[in-house]
Amino acid sequence: TDIHQLMIIQADTNKNKLLLETSQHLPETIFADHVRLQQIIVNLLSNAVKFTQEGTICLRVEQLSQQDKNGLFPIRFSVKDTGIGIPPNQQKLIFQSFTQADPGTTRKFGGTGLGLTISNRLLKLMASKMELQSTPGEGSEFSFVLHLPGQEKATQAAKTTQAAPTERKSKKESAIKTTRAAASAKMELEKSNYTVLI
Repeated sequence: TDIHQLMIIQADTNKNKLLLETSQHLPETIFADHVRLQQIIVNLLSNAVKFTQEGTICLRVEQLSQQDKNGLFPIRFSVKDTGIGIPPNQQKLIFQSFTQADPGTTRKFGGTGLGLTISNRLLKLMASKMELQSTPGEGSEFSFVLHLPGQEKATQAAKTTQAAPTERKSKKESAIKTTRAAASAKMELEKSNYTVLI
């Protein structure tokens, strides 16, 4: 519902199609800071919708490899669009506060340019960073990788750590069921009148 509320204002504009893709090998359960993760994804989707006209936007979640020696899964999140794209000499600027790639972009599309800066700072707190690939006139892809524990790792940590009841509750609420999350995202986006193809 949070994603629905944040995206509904843009739901009827630009006539975009939004694709939700998940790799077949995702773990059933991963543990993450779902509040920060949601804010980052919403920021990326909002930008993609804003700068894409009658195009396609793809949100993809995939596991890059097997668990590492610490029991963490490398999970890649990406938002790819067929929008206006960003010139190479301006790509670093968009991660600066109150900056967009072109002053004319602000006049045409609006916005403060803070979304990507905030997202990148949140990712830094999660030991990650934003990556960008973009071609002017063809579109952009923003992506990041998080190394996240699955159910087995979380269960092991719970056995070795004497957590307070409130801490255990917090950890439980941070669990993300990847299959259910994909279905939930699809429902919310369809409520916002997006065409979701899986």
